[in-house]
Amino acid sequence: MTELSKLRSASIYRRKRGGRAQGRWKLEVRYEGRRPRISTWDTRQEAQQELVRLRALANTVVVDGPERAFGDYVQEWMGVQEQLGLADSTILRKRSAITTWLVPEHTRWGFADHRIGSVTSKEAIGLFAEMRRQGRSERTVHKVYEVLNQILASAVRDHLIPVNPLDELLRGERPRATRQRSPRIMTHEQVWEVFHEIRRRRGTAFPDYSLLWLTAYYQGTRAGEAIALTASDFDFDRGVFFRDNFKQRRHTGPRGLIAPMGTLLRAYVEDNDIAGLLWPAMGVQRVDPDLAAQVCILRREEGLTYRAIGERLGISDVWARKVEKGLANTSRITDKPITPSFLRQQVWGPAMAALGLDFVMKDLRNTCVVHLVDGVMTGERVEPKDVMHHVDHKSLRMTLDTYYQFRPQGRIGKVEPKETTVEEALARFDPTVR
Repeated sequence: MTELSKLRSASIYRRKRGGRAQGRWKLEVRYEGRRPRISTWDTRQEAQQELVRLRALANTVVVDGPERAFGDYVQEWMGVQEQLGLADSTILRKRSAITTWLVPEHTRWGFADHRIGSVTSKEAIGLFAEMRRQGRSERTVHKVYEVLNQILASAVRDHLIPVNPLDELLRGERPRATRQRSPRIMTHEQVWEVFHEIRRRRGTAFPDYSLLWLTAYYQGTRAGEAIALTASDFDFDRGVFFRDNFKQRRHTGPRGLIAPMGTLLRAYVEDNDIAGLLWPAMGVQRVDPDLAAQVCILRREEGLTYRAIGERLGISDVWARKVEKGLANTSRITDKPITPSFLRQQVWGPAMAALGLDFVMKDLRNTCVVHLVDGVMTGERVEPKDVMHHVDHKSLRMTLDTYYQFRPQGRIGKVEPKETTVEEALARFDPTVR
């Protein structure tokens, strides 16, 4: 039996400004041998109810509570989280933080061999430092901190430990959620440069992820929305597609396909006989026959190394070896869409690096809004309200204040001719499997 820390003193007060008490109510609780714990409440009554709960908790005795295995409690906690109706992405993020950092299979870091009562603030700080040494961003560190904080807070609620050790962290010791960088706007030429680079670097003609890139640009879709599109989402005769599977679902009804996407997507779907996902994941990449012939000639007739072949053809030396050895001549298309991480790491990420550009997938959505309002994409300005419906924004204020304010200053209100006609796009794009 383990007695919890004794509550030494407690006070409820409001901050004073100009001699008057203002703002929300503060509850300050002091335990023996620990730092003061301060919480904020809307009313004095709520603060008093919390104080009553803490005093009752301080007088209870938990039978072997702190001795419970941390890994066992985390597994039980995740079971409760899965019953709360949270989004699948939220559950996946929490489980990833647990299995990668908090309770990993190895014991180089984390708390796999800990008891719930043996986790200390010092060890948590050490884990965050290890994450930074491993090259993880501050945003990732903050997400792990949030999950660990929720687990320990639940342990306090379940009377397993007296207080959450993360409450002892000073302000500078707590990982902070870094702000996302401001949106950046691509030019029309840059969009097509990336398109061609993706086409040039691909090891397969189907699925054609370069067409996914254009869809995100012209239709203003998010990455997760674009990769989930199916052939049934489109009505090419009417020139529209439906947004039932998208994130917000704020504006129902079909959306128009902006030229040249209607023609390009229709040719891609019909020529490849696609009935389901437009861009499914692939188990093994399919090799372009022309690429395979070039690799064989350079390797067997000219005797070049795989690295030299890769530099000449714009592919990796590993891929050149697989092509020459015949290890990647079969294709297994799955019924699942590609993941955003695959899209980032294998598709547009290498294309950005080759072109020396620094854009992310979301910048295509920002660029779509700006180019529609300024008339760059269609040759005539589109009303902001229509743009709001096209990209499925919550309000017109979101469209103009959050996205349109980042437009290039030299193009404010300037109507420019459409830079790519349907004929030009078709001349650039071959939708058939080769």
